[in-house]
Amino acid sequence: MLHSPHRRDGGSPAADVELTYIVSAFNRPAMLPVALWSIAGQSHQDFECIVADNSDNEDTAGEHRKIVEQINSFFSIPKFFYVRTHKKTKVSDCYWAAEWIVQNIKFAKGRWLCFPCDDTYLVPEFAQRMLIEAAKRTADFVYVKHIVCGPEALGGPETAYAVWDQRLHRTAKTSFIVKRSVFNEVGGFQGKMDRPGTVNADYFFSSQMVAAKKRIACVDQVLLVHN
Repeated sequence: MLHSPHRRDGGSPAADVELTYIVSAFNRPAMLPVALWSIAGQSHQDFECIVADNSDNEDTAGEHRKIVEQINSFFSIPKFFYVRTHKKTKVSDCYWAAEWIVQNIKFAKGRWLCFPCDDTYLVPEFAQRMLIEAAKRTADFVYVKHIVCGPEALGGPETAYAVWDQRLHRTAKTSFIVKRSVFNEVGGFQGKMDRPGTVNADYFFSSQMVAAKKRIACVDQVLLVHN
């Protein structure tokens, strides 16, 4: 069952906000609090966070939901919203990530979108720095050039690169913000859903942004850790 993330205990739908985070929650309740608290502690507080839970079992999903409720208890108006979703097609984690975004993007109220995972830590100035760069460059899409990867990440220290440099290979979805209107205009991750055998959703979307000639900006700072 899908729970509308903008209603909690009978409350009213959330008003429009500057930034919507959509966080994928898999089967890692020990890691999720770090990711969500890093969002809660952002210096830029005009946000909402949708936690899209596609855990394999209801016990883990229950743990995730309790974490969201606990964090919300620190806010006078709830900022974190839980939605239960399910993996429908067993293709790959990249495909699932695209799938739950397609399922849940309709709930987003933010002018901007960001897609952290449940193992992503955002430094407190992440959103503020990204939005400042967007305003300065009048950009539709802003990415972080460098990511620090923790011990759980494949390949050790890693960098998320921009697709428009032909020598480089990808832009990690955890490392960018995009205008919601532009995300919808270029088709979001739906193209990836239609072509599950192609490159990952992040690369696919970045390619769409370049092809559509959208305004792109880069922040050359380490603003997040991906574990």
